[in-house]
Amino acid sequence: MATPGTTPGIGRYIVQIDDAAKLQEFVQASGQTPGLKVVDLIGPAGKPHTVVVELPEAAFPSLEQQLRDTNTHFLLEPDRKLSPF
Repeated sequence: MATPGTTPGIGRYIVQIDDAAKLQEFVQASGQTPGLKVVDLIGPAGKPHTVVVELPEAAFPSLEQQLRDTNTHFLLEPDRKLSPF
């Protein structure tokens, strides 16, 4: 599901991992994953708790499985625009 404002076929997703060290490993390894682009890091400087990524929609299941295989608790969901109501 493409998020408004992104390229068709490219989705924007929120990634959270409950282990800060594993989240940092994910960010560092993201450059080795074709098509995966870190868009934003959310949280205190040097200690983000949330990563926003762009990735081809077809690659979403693969990323989900990768996170499932390497992390006990994680969140991977489409990034949606916030609404005041």
